[in-house]
Amino acid sequence: MIRIDDIDVPVASIEDIILSKTASNRPKDLAALPALRELARQIAAGRTKP
Repeated sequence: MIRIDDIDVPVASIEDIILSKTASNRPKDLAALPALRELARQIAAGRTKP
């Protein structure tokens, strides 16, 4: 959940997005996984904001 102005907006975590794209098994989603996994590593290492 993030807050924009006075509105709470639900947002999927990077882990949930990776799981969803893996489960879809569509070529375009599978192609996005390496970049998403790298982003997840950067978030975990504190090098970028979630």
